[in-house]
Amino acid sequence: MKRHLSLRNKIILTICVIITLIVVTANIFSLMNNNQYRYEALLTRAEMVAESQASAMASSIWEYDQDSAELSLKGLLKDPEFVTAVIFDDAGKLFAKIEKTSEDINSGVIVIEKDVYFQTTANTRRKIGQVRITMTTTKLQRQLRKQSIQGILEVFLLLLLVVPNLIYAIRKFTKPIEDMTRIMRMSAEGKRPPEINSKYLKREDEIGAIANSLKQDQQQRQDEMKLLKIATSISNELNLTKLLKQIITATTELLESERSSLFLYDEESDTLWSLIAEGVKDQVIRVKSNTGIVGETFTTKKSLIVQNTQNRNNFHKSVDKKTGFITKSILSTPMIDKKGNCIGVLQILNKRDGSFCERDLRRAVSLASQAAISIDNARLFEETLNLKNYQQAILESLSNGVMTFDQRESLTVANDAAMKILQLRNILEKKNGEIFVENNKWVADSIHEVLTNGSNDLAMDTELETSNGSVSVNLTTVPLEDIHNNRIGAVLAIEDITKEKRIRNTMSRYMSKTVLDRVLEDDPDILNGSQQVCSILFSDIRKFTTISETIGARNTVTLLNSYFEEMVSCIMDRGGILDKYIGDAIMASFGAPFTKPQDAQNAVLAAVEMMKKLVPFNKKQQELGAPTVDIGIGINTGDAIAGNIGSSKRVEYTVIGDTVNLASRLEGVTKFYGAPIVISEYTHKHLKDNLFIRPLDYIRVKGKNKPVLILEVMDHYCDSFEINQFIEFFIQGFDSYRERNFSACIEQFAKALEVKPGDITSKMLMERARYYVMEAPPENWDGVWVMKEK
Repeated sequence: MKRHLSLRNKIILTICVIITLIVVTANIFSLMNNNQYRYEALLTRAEMVAESQASAMASSIWEYDQDSAELSLKGLLKDPEFVTAVIFDDAGKLFAKIEKTSEDINSGVIVIEKDVYFQTTANTRRKIGQVRITMTTTKLQRQLRKQSIQGILEVFLLLLLVVPNLIYAIRKFTKPIEDMTRIMRMSAEGKRPPEINSKYLKREDEIGAIANSLKQDQQQRQDEMKLLKIATSISNELNLTKLLKQIITATTELLESERSSLFLYDEESDTLWSLIAEGVKDQVIRVKSNTGIVGETFTTKKSLIVQNTQNRNNFHKSVDKKTGFITKSILSTPMIDKKGNCIGVLQILNKRDGSFCERDLRRAVSLASQAAISIDNARLFEETLNLKNYQQAILESLSNGVMTFDQRESLTVANDAAMKILQLRNILEKKNGEIFVENNKWVADSIHEVLTNGSNDLAMDTELETSNGSVSVNLTTVPLEDIHNNRIGAVLAIEDITKEKRIRNTMSRYMSKTVLDRVLEDDPDILNGSQQVCSILFSDIRKFTTISETIGARNTVTLLNSYFEEMVSCIMDRGGILDKYIGDAIMASFGAPFTKPQDAQNAVLAAVEMMKKLVPFNKKQQELGAPTVDIGIGINTGDAIAGNIGSSKRVEYTVIGDTVNLASRLEGVTKFYGAPIVISEYTHKHLKDNLFIRPLDYIRVKGKNKPVLILEVMDHYCDSFEINQFIEFFIQGFDSYRERNFSACIEQFAKALEVKPGDITSKMLMERARYYVMEAPPENWDGVWVMKEK
């Protein structure tokens, strides 16, 4: 594999080469200069020698004295660079010569020639010869070689001293760059890089900037890896409760916080609630969707950081008080689903080290986005599973048999009712023709026809053969289609129409399932007539004639259907029987056909629930622009005759007698006393003590001579006023009224009106008392009020 020099080695090599070149060049330049200087000095000396000899030889050559000339030349032998000296006369003949025979002159010489002149008596110059001096450059070359070797040694020593220090300095200088490069390379290769030296992070130069950038990149990569791990973990969890716990744990770990909370939006109550909040055991935190920091995040769909929650006006301090946790700072981010809707808020509380920053915000937003997707998936899975279970539960709860077949005519689904009616088992995935055979083969043909042509087939009141004999059924076969209207199978519905089924169908319209089951199991003949103690409930809509005239016939029917749907459920949930609808009125009985000790209590509780349900019903009416309704309810308890009453063409199970008549009268007096729920003393004595009840009056209803104490049940008022205090004042006033202490009576009723202003009964009895203060009642006055209207 081809290896590349590192940046550090490249810098070291480059600088060493440059230094070497500089030093070598400098040395070469110095040597050349020195050598040139010596050469020029030698040349100058040679010229001077030649010049001096030319001057010195003039006399000797003129006098032709060879011995003196040679003697004069011998002084040159002492010169280390001297080689030869030759003197020629004017004829060019050798006059004198001297040389160093031991010198090696092959390496180079300098030859200088000078003419010899003699100055005559006539003061004229005459050329009489020539001097030739030869000087060797051998010594110069030796000095050059010596200095060259010395220069090389100096360069080597210099590099030996400089380069290690240079390498150390360069290594120290380039180490941060090399470390940064190694980290970047490892990051690029997907390897886990080492931690960045804290010294680099503190530097304020380019290295510090690079180190901090790499640190942020590492943190970003770590965040991405953590987020990927978290996303993988939570995306595989489809259980919503476990998923929410995973998200909370992951959020706290990722954001390095003390605690996290996840709030989901409840559209029905318009609140944000959190069951999954760390440190909160089995406590549901619930706040309005537009209040608090969490509400601000939810409504604006914008993330925010609050470093000091105690200074925020919209911080819910009550939550801290409830949980015992002190919230110092909050990072709050919305969870947006793929449709752009905010499904909740993720909150991170109290950063462990320092304060929340933009990096934390980005991480929280990424996590919230993934959490929203996972929550959507978990909810979808949960809804799908619930739908499947719901459909299965529906199938199993049906008393009618249901069977489905695919396009190959194989049985795919059969509920218990179908198996019970047909007296079959272990028939799933069997073919249509294998299930319905012999006398039942026509059913198989019907299913085949529906699968082939896509048409419906209906067979009413027909017979099916089973292992236990024949059974009367209604059969309906319809095609089964997917969402694209493609035929994918057929559904066979089997309705059992035995005698019990017919009775159940008739009675279930006005009798709860529990009562009906007991009637059919114990004694169906009880429906033919019996006398027993019952509690009768009458309810009526106030000013219904005016309402119906205002909204018209169609809207009147719609209003009544909606109203009856809500009210009747309250009655049947308490075990009551719907006796009949009388226009806008409802008559119900508790205790028929079976008497129970809690019948009176159930009747009163059903009335309270009816009044409570009337509140959301009227709110919905207002939203639709429809009229609201007020009702009055009267309840009486006593002996009554119950049974199927009617003609041969139509029979109804009902209750008759004086008990029923008084209950009807009591419903009427609710308007007079302004009391929505009025009961008789006979009902009151069967009740438990856990209800808010006040006496209203002693009355004689029309058609009756015996007075009866009537009372009002006030539990439906809830927290609109202090009920206990009101009832206490009213009873004291009522007792004073009955004792003819009318002054005290007026005082107590005044106190009652302060607690519940506008109370009609208090005002009415106060007016009577004032009248009796002015004009005392007769001695035989019994305090009974005679009702002259129904």
